[in-house]
Formats: sequence, structure tokens, C-alpha cells
Amino acid sequence: MKLTRRNTLVGLAALAGGALAPGLSRRAEGGDPAPRKRFVVWYTPNGTWESAFRPTGGETTFVLPEILAPLERHRDQLLLLGPAAADRFELGALGRRGDAAAERGISIVVEPGVRSEGHGNLKHLTGWAPQLIDGLAHPGGISLDQRIVQARTNNDLISSLELGIRMEGTLDSYLAWESIAQRREIESDPLAAYERVFATGRTDDPRSVARDARRAAVLKFAQSQVGAMRERVPATDRDRLDRRAAGIVALQQRLGRSASCVPPPSLPEDDAYYREDFQHFERMPLAAAAQLATMAAALACGITHVGLLQFTWSAAFGSHPWLGISDSHHQLSHDAIAGGVAAPEAVAKLVAINRWYMEQLAHFLDLLAGYPEVDGSSVLDHTTVLVINELSVGAYHTHQNMPWFLAGNSKARGGTLRTGRYVTLANRTHQDLLLSCLHSQGIFDDSFGDRRFCTGPIQELF
Repeated sequence: MKLTRRNTLVGLAALAGGALAPGLSRRAEGGDPAPRKRFVVWYTPNGTWESAFRPTGGETTFVLPEILAPLERHRDQLLLLGPAAADRFELGALGRRGDAAAERGISIVVEPGVRSEGHGNLKHLTGWAPQLIDGLAHPGGISLDQRIVQARTNNDLISSLELGIRMEGTLDSYLAWESIAQRREIESDPLAAYERVFATGRTDDPRSVARDARRAAVLKFAQSQVGAMRERVPATDRDRLDRRAAGIVALQQRLGRSASCVPPPSLPEDDAYYREDFQHFERMPLAAAAQLATMAAALACGITHVGLLQFTWSAAFGSHPWLGISDSHHQLSHDAIAGGVAAPEAVAKLVAINRWYMEQLAHFLDLLAGYPEVDGSSVLDHTTVLVINELSVGAYHTHQNMPWFLAGNSKARGGTLRTGRYVTLANRTHQDLLLSCLHSQGIFDDSFGDRRFCTGPIQELF
């Protein structure tokens, strides 16, 4: 093809605009060698059991209770949150709800003078009260994760990755929303998730190596052509040419820095194995292991930098037979308080379920910590994990003193959060926490969600 000013500029625009993007690891953006920030939401349903969830002890000398005990090996990466005064909901009279209705710690507030409560996830990541559209409840605004995607305007292969573990449910089970009418679909089929993430991902197999070598050669050739053309084009075009040249340099640097990206082993079973009847949950641990491995590798390989891991759905009735628990999770959350007092057998089962979820979280943090970053740190060191539950007290459907906390992105390891701490708060809204998560990602908005209830980032976290 004859080299002309027009076709060279068009070709360089394609190169700089991402024509090479599918095979490149996005471990760093542009020419900046610093690792990029990542963000993940971790969701579980039906509330917790306060006395087995909340730490005791001091800010840095905290003792993890039974539910959180599996996270002990990651205590220096935890930023636990709690109330300045202890909840005593287990002793509250049925219907009166005791202290469970008092706002303290992190509470969801979306309407003036109205205590937030009830199943449904539309408030959780948006910070807005739901609104009705054609008779169906929709979120009041964009969700936190999608605001991060929007602010970064990056060219990841996947803008954000939403993976479910036995997730189904109605519209109000969805957490991630691009707008009030556009939700992010959740992939609950581990095989489909694996294929979507790794169909075009970069690996260390010979074909990937050869492909990267070809791309490096193309970039080198393009760079030489820019140099040859610069003196031949009108001065009015040189600025455009220089910008394209800078884009080529950025791509060369990115390709040269791409760390090895080895996907987890392909899944051994077929679709039918993972797509069992939702009345049965025996295979949930295997599905969880597959989804966690896919998410961790997608983050480490730079295929995406924003993720959601959702265990089941709002008001989930799922059972946990591998724990010896055949009861519905939802029903157990109600049975744990009978006649205004704790029911020991149901409480023990509820605690065991919530502990299992934290075992999975500990494993996920292990995976992130095991991936090296370009600067010698780990992926976990630059990933904020926001851990949320649908409710605080499942029996009462309350949204006060929510069992939410953060993990990863430790300031001691080059991140932004002062982890290894248990921080108690007198009363902050979840909008404040969501805004703090934005700040942890270097996105310094002055408010998030309903501005009436957002007082600013929680400075104690930084």
C-alpha cells in the first residue's frame, strides 16, 4: 500500500485507539508504571449475627469473632467497621427490635425521617431510594462500581465483571447499575464466565508470545513511519502526529511491562454439572471456587479492574448441605430470634453459614495476594474489596449498624487505606462509605448518592 499522509494518520489512530488492545495486559495505564487501582464488591444475603460478627478489643488489637475468624491471616489488610456502642438486638423484644433499630456505625439512610429496612439491593451501591418505573422498583441512580468505571474511561477488555454464585432472583436483587434503567447482568455459569474472560486474554502459551512479538514489531514499524513523516506533513498536522506517536510509545511501554498472565485451569465439568436445579445447592462450593479463581485472574491480568462477586440473591432461600444445613438460609435468619430471644440451634446454623462465606473471602484474598504486581507488590495491595451484606439483623430486616467492611489496598503497602484496624463510628451513612470507596480509587467526588445524606468521606479510613 502506498504511504500517504491520510492513510498513515488513520492507521496510527487505529493503533493508538486500541486496535492492539485485546492481547495487551492492562496492569498499568498509559505510560504510568504504577499499578492501577482495582475495586471489588463482595455480597452475601440475609444479615448476620451481631455478637459472632463484631470484633472486640482495640483499634489495632482487635480480636476476630467466630464469623470473621477465617480472615485472621489477612488481618493486616482488613479495615473493619463497627458501632461506637454495642448493639443488643438479641435481647430486644420481638416487634420492638431493641437497639437494632438505632442508627450507629454504618447505616443505610435514603429517606428523611424514615428508617430504612427490608430485603432488596437497589439502595446498597447507589445511595438512593428506589423509584418506580412501569410499576417496578428501579435504583435511583448509578451504582458505585459503575461510577468507578465511568470515571476511569479505560479501555479494559471487560469494563466491569459481575459474577454470581448461585445467583437468581427478581430485579431488586441486582446491585450493579449503569443507570436507573440499565443493570449489569450477572454471569452465574462458571463455564460461561471462564470462556468470556479468557477467550482473548493474554497467556504465556507460544501463540501469545508470538502474537506479542508481532505486535511489538508493528509498533516499532509505526514509530519509524511517524519519524519519517514528521518533516513531510504540514505544521498543522504535526501536533496530531505527535499525539499518535505518544500513543505508540505508551503501547510499547505497556506491552513491555505486561506481567505473565496465566488463567486458572479450565473447568473439569460440563455446563449441566454447574447448572443444577436451584432447589439444590450441593455444588455451590465448586461453583464458588471457579468464580473466585476467574475473578482474581481477570483482575490480575488487567482484563478488568472492577468486579462484583454476589453469593445468591436478596432474601435467598438457598441451603448449605455441605455444612450439614438443609434449612433455608432465609428462614434461619428469622428463626434465630424466636419470641424476642435467641434460638441457639438456628443461631449456630446462621453463624456457620456466615463463617463459610468469610472462608471464601479469605480464599479470594489469598488469590489476590498470590498475584505479583509489576512493582513487586501484590494485586491485593492495590485492590479495595467492599464487603457488604443485604441486612444487619435478618429477623428484623434492619439496615442500621450494617455488617460492612473493607479489605485490601493497604496504605502500608502502597495503597490508600489504613488497614489492620477496627474503626468504631458513632453514626455514618452508607453514602459516606461509598464516597470513601471512590476516594480510595483516586476519584475525588464531593458526594455520592443522595446528597442530603452524604456528609463526606470517612477520614478515619485514610
